[in-house]
Amino acid sequence: TEIFLGFSIEEIKAAINKLPTRQRQLAIKKYGTNLNELNPLNDNVEENYFNNFVFRNIFKLLNGEEIIYNEYASSTLLDIFSNYSKEELLNAIKLLSPEEKKLIIYRYGENLDELNSLSKKTLSLITLVIKKLNKLIEQNNEKILSIYDMLEMNRFILDKKISELPDNEKELLYAYYGYDLEHPVKSNLDENTKKYVEEVIFTKLMRSNIKERELIENTKIVIDSLYKQNLFTDYTKEELLVIYIFKVLSEEGINKSYILSILNISDDTLKSLLESVLNKNEHAIDMIFNVINAYSLDISLNSSNQKSI
Repeated sequence: TEIFLGFSIEEIKAAINKLPTRQRQLAIKKYGTNLNELNPLNDNVEENYFNNFVFRNIFKLLNGEEIIYNEYASSTLLDIFSNYSKEELLNAIKLLSPEEKKLIIYRYGENLDELNSLSKKTLSLITLVIKKLNKLIEQNNEKILSIYDMLEMNRFILDKKISELPDNEKELLYAYYGYDLEHPVKSNLDENTKKYVEEVIFTKLMRSNIKERELIENTKIVIDSLYKQNLFTDYTKEELLVIYIFKVLSEEGINKSYILSILNISDDTLKSLLESVLNKNEHAIDMIFNVINAYSLDISLNSSNQKSI
């Protein structure tokens, strides 16, 4: 507690409890459950990780800041799946698509115990593959999961994407799960057909709304940049994000219900946000749209220029 002067033990414990699993375990290992110890960690790798990430994140949380952390960003695949045997993990990897297998090997090595650097975008793809692996392992252990649980996608979005599959792929999906996708039955398909469903159809469905997700993430970055320059601070970040995304996707002719499901908001919330924005400025929607568009283009051009340099 002497390290975190000005904060009570309860506040420090609350901050530690908000850390991701690995960071929380290291904090307890370092300070003890009662925060009255100062223990050495196993090696320099752990010490460096603690100093560079865990310690800083505790301070951020104590000061009311949010931490953005990907649990998979700093763990080997064997560590991530430490609750399962290596054999279970390898059996699940066999069910991945060739492209997904390459990603896993590139990131974690042939023995799954390495941690090679990746771009932010590729790391986000790895996260999807890891979630799929987890579901495959559970499925291999006779836990039959619905496709909604398996792919961890919004039900409306997934139903829409399934309806857009070619008829032959829809029939294969129903043969795999049964016609009641919410209550699946054990598949009696041959191994090659099952493999096609898992490697081709699942992958197609998982990638279905990547474009929209990237649009949302990029817009958040632009909004953060605007806020740092004290622009549009009369509006909340949620107002700016929802107004811009809704206008962009609406102009692309995308269904309203689909947009609301991507943004994870209700129709009532959308109406409330629109009214709030228009009450502040009747021309706000077009103004927000035009400025975010301009900043998005500016960020994109700067990024391209840096790459060319």
